[in-house]
Amino acid sequence: FTPEKPLTSDGKYGDVIVQRGAVLTSPSNAAKVGGRITLVGPNVVNEGIILTPDGQAIIAAGLQVGFSAHSGNDPSLRGLDVYIGSVTDPAAGLYAGYATQDGLIESLRGSIVIAGREINQLGILESSTSVALNGRIDLLAHYGAVRNPDFSSTNSAAGSPFIYQNSGVVGHGEGSIIRILPEYDSGEKAIGSELALRSQVNIAGNSVFLGRESMIVAPNAQIDIRAGEA
Repeated sequence: FTPEKPLTSDGKYGDVIVQRGAVLTSPSNAAKVGGRITLVGPNVVNEGIILTPDGQAIIAAGLQVGFSAHSGNDPSLRGLDVYIGSVTDPAAGLYAGYATQDGLIESLRGSIVIAGREINQLGILESSTSVALNGRIDLLAHYGAVRNPDFSSTNSAAGSPFIYQNSGVVGHGEGSIIRILPEYDSGEKAIGSELALRSQVNIAGNSVFLGRESMIVAPNAQIDIRAGEA
């Protein structure tokens, strides 16, 4: 799998690039409530380190990006859902939607979401499972989102607020790592017999490539890899 390079335009749009050596960190508190780091642009590249303990890290690549609060009926994700709309501007000759992750993103007991037309996971994505909180990693190559006319805040059966029209590519580079491990060294205790929800790794696109010696390590997690139309 050979990742595409982000395309640049005549200056009307600007890509978001976190260079190697940069460190972005969001705070957490004693109640295990963390913050959020969101990188949004036509194309987004992370070669640095992003840390969001108990929170959420988001990379969203596209010319139109939308967010909505994740359904309270699904506690496996405590944060935002991400939707990618248009990824082209013919007048500017721009083809966007490339999300390249070639650094480290760590969201212990939290959520990592990478969304775009083409997702290049070349580095390390890491979350964790504690006795109280699960971890979740989503790589979603869907775009062309349009409003769901049947959706309303009182009609949960209608699904999400946006409907996708297109799917792209998710590529895992050689030696890349996705990891959600139990916190074996934690001193936290569960109340009663209840443990955290199972952690999740969700990967979706029209095509999904796993490079040589790429790894997905998530003991007892739900791993869902789907290739096909949106």
